[in-house]
Amino acid sequence: MEKPPSAALNTASMLIKYQALAPHSHTKKAALYVLIGDEPCLAHEAAKSITDAYEKNDAFERKIIDINTANDWSSVLLEANSYSLFHEKSLLDLRYDKKSIDVKGKKALQTYLEQSHADCVVVLRAPSLTSKTLSWLSNHPHVSVIQISPLTGKNLIDWLKNKFHALAINVEPQVPALIEQYSQSNMLAAAQMVEKISLVALDKKTFTVSELMEQLSYESNFQIYQLADACLKADLPKALLIIRKHKKQQTAPTLVLWVLAQEARQCLQLKQLTEQNAMRFHDACQKLKIWSSRSALYASSIKRFSPACLTRLLSHCHQLDLQIRSTANAQIWLEFERWAVSFCAATSHPNG
Repeated sequence: MEKPPSAALNTASMLIKYQALAPHSHTKKAALYVLIGDEPCLAHEAAKSITDAYEKNDAFERKIIDINTANDWSSVLLEANSYSLFHEKSLLDLRYDKKSIDVKGKKALQTYLEQSHADCVVVLRAPSLTSKTLSWLSNHPHVSVIQISPLTGKNLIDWLKNKFHALAINVEPQVPALIEQYSQSNMLAAAQMVEKISLVALDKKTFTVSELMEQLSYESNFQIYQLADACLKADLPKALLIIRKHKKQQTAPTLVLWVLAQEARQCLQLKQLTEQNAMRFHDACQKLKIWSSRSALYASSIKRFSPACLTRLLSHCHQLDLQIRSTANAQIWLEFERWAVSFCAATSHPNG
């Protein structure tokens, strides 16, 4: 059953930085919010801030819609014009990963905006879109585009301070800065550390720097995953630095080998799906469960390789596995370095 058109919302279209979202969402409400910029942690917080602002005085039914094909846009209009059995208002949480909105998508959003539903809000999470690709919406009075960029330096430190304040956790003044330094401005890693601290600091008056260092020491083994990114970026100096660091820390060689083999395997599977099976790169990433925040790394990396090269790199991983399991593993860390050289240089043999 369709809803009758409602009065237009009195708001102005604008491009809003994430930092300005909270006060905006409580004063000027739009019919359509578009979240652009590939920072999953902040995108989640932005969507929650918008939802909280609307649900403050009214109960909304939230529906998540993944838009993978042009035909999925029809579901958006259907949901926007449907009554809920249990709520008078609805909030549509759309997930869209493409770099532009197709004709059906534009028509669906324009039709929705012409109806100006006061009882339906649409939040479109579109990390790959840009303000330029949304220029056709720039002057619409019922649209707010939220630009989400990773926070770094002082901005990230302030964000961490606010997180601790919201969780009612007292920390020593140096703690947020140390987390920012440890995470290397990786917001997901920083957020995960805050979550871990919230679990161990429940009964403490103040979480100290000493306690943080214990947590960071415990977490150090997980930094091995930075090796994967360094290899995909062909950043050989950083890859070698990480390998040598974990040799010094006596990290289990099997863990290092697993990370190296995983990246070679993912690249090979992407090559096969996109070249042999003619699958779109985005669809191949979804099939292999590669996060959208890391897909760009793979997109640039696989261009350096031929399938045969990746196959031989994987074969070398098998040889390293046999070496680890044997008694002749004294040179395994040097072999890891040789493998990283081969991967970063896109060669198929550890000796070039």
